[in-house]
Amino acid sequence: MIVGSAERGLAVYESNNCSDCHAVEPNAWWGAPTFHGIWGSEITLTTGQSITVDEAYVRESIDDPYAKVREGLASDMASYEGRLSEQDYADFVAFLKTIRD
Repeated sequence: MIVGSAERGLAVYESNNCSDCHAVEPNAWWGAPTFHGIWGSEITLTTGQSITVDEAYVRESIDDPYAKVREGLASDMASYEGRLSEQDYADFVAFLKTIRD
């Protein structure tokens, strides 16, 4: 199991231009949902299904942004499949877990 670092996860967020669309501040909108407080939250998909934001959802959304789209949103994010290392995924998840009040 790879242990992630929130500090390195911030670098993944910045170097892959996630910050161009996804804010980390609460209630911010930069064209895509904020990452603030998203970890562990329940969201509704366009299919009507409710899911919890966890590592599997985050990874799938990075690799295939159209697989599970949040209700009320249209995904126009490019796929990052093959662009991140296993360490990058672990670090990014560690970073998401820290973005809370």
